[in-house]
Amino acid sequence: MSGTIDESVRHAITKLAQIHFTSTQASRNRVIQMGENPQTVFAVGSPSIDIVKNLDLDALPKILPPGFQIKDPYLLVVFHPVATESSQKNIALTENILKAVENMAMPAIFLGSNIDGGSKEVGLMVKKFLSKNLPFVHFYKTLPPDDFYRFLAGASCALGNSSSFIREGAFFGAPAVIVGSRQQKRERGENIKEAGCKAQEIERAVKDQIAHGRFASSLIFGSGKAGEQIAQILAETNPPIQKTFFDRS
Repeated sequence: MSGTIDESVRHAITKLAQIHFTSTQASRNRVIQMGENPQTVFAVGSPSIDIVKNLDLDALPKILPPGFQIKDPYLLVVFHPVATESSQKNIALTENILKAVENMAMPAIFLGSNIDGGSKEVGLMVKKFLSKNLPFVHFYKTLPPDDFYRFLAGASCALGNSSSFIREGAFFGAPAVIVGSRQQKRERGENIKEAGCKAQEIERAVKDQIAHGRFASSLIFGSGKAGEQIAQILAETNPPIQKTFFDRS
């Protein structure tokens, strides 16, 4: 579950699919609530955990800003627009995140947003922010997955609304602050702290997370064996072609 248009897409795909692999047991229960046969719904964990579990975190990111020391404290900032909310709301939240980053004046790896509705407005604000040439802000439109995960694993705090902070971040025990509605109702581990939308509230939440430090690794989204389980289930399962609504009552 999440607070974006993705939720509607997930529901549509779920009703089209014959077999389902969910990242958690709670997600499995929700799929069954939608009328899917429990015998075709399997909680296997997130395949992305398979990837990060085997990632060499001692290796440096291939893309590293000049003079940047990954062992020193830094922020990882990723903020995406929420397509189901107004441009004004996306702009206001972006502005407050940028204010918080500037006020904290802490080294920050800053990534560009996705291309959801509202990305143009968010992108223009970020471009204006970058024109200040703040020496502690290092912006990348995108990063190779391995580099991104290494920055996430090592960050003093991740800030924004990326689902990776909740999913892979839980496995890493990476302190993270989530702002806005994009990830509302998504399951999360103890590494997540939600902040209000004002710059001061965001700053305070980030400082609290930095003061806390690393969290224990959580297996809420799997232990890193999703791919193996999916392959085995596909080899052994033969779901019916014709779907029927499974009534739990």
